[in-house]
Amino acid sequence: MNNQETATNKRHEDNAADEKHQLLFDAGRSMRYHDKRAAFFDFCDKFLTFLSLMFSSATLAALLGQNRITAGIAAVISSAVSALSLVGGFANKARSHFEFKKQWHDLYFTIEQAEPLPQNLRELKSEYQRIEREEPAVMYWVNELCYIEQAKAMGYTREELEKQNIRPVHWIYRLTGQLHNFNSDPFK
Repeated sequence: MNNQETATNKRHEDNAADEKHQLLFDAGRSMRYHDKRAAFFDFCDKFLTFLSLMFSSATLAALLGQNRITAGIAAVISSAVSALSLVGGFANKARSHFEFKKQWHDLYFTIEQAEPLPQNLRELKSEYQRIEREEPAVMYWVNELCYIEQAKAMGYTREELEKQNIRPVHWIYRLTGQLHNFNSDPFK
């Protein structure tokens, strides 16, 4: 083999290793994303269930105490909270995101064990795209936060992230990112 063939093979190996690294990065980011979304929806479901039980108990206590106005208000609030929980489908959404997290987790470990060969990478990309097609719309700020977390977990430095124009997510978006999908940042 001559020097030119050796250099070409080395470039192909480097490209394959880079592609594998990128697939690992993206699968890891997706695992983090769905973990955060599942936790958010699980919290919403449990919180609304708690409120419903609390106001149902208040209704019963008010009725036993002959306070019909308080009982009526507590009953209306309990019904509204239960309706919000039912219509919002938070438990189903949490379960759905948990299932996506499992799929990304399985793919992550498959990628990790795979040799960076072109055929392997094609199959892994195909599986990656299959999972991605089935996902619901991505919440921009949650995804951005997961990107940063995954980059730190894989050893990227702050300087490397800044070169890619990735900056820390402002606290307001950390707080509200699960609730909206606006992707412009006036704080940058």
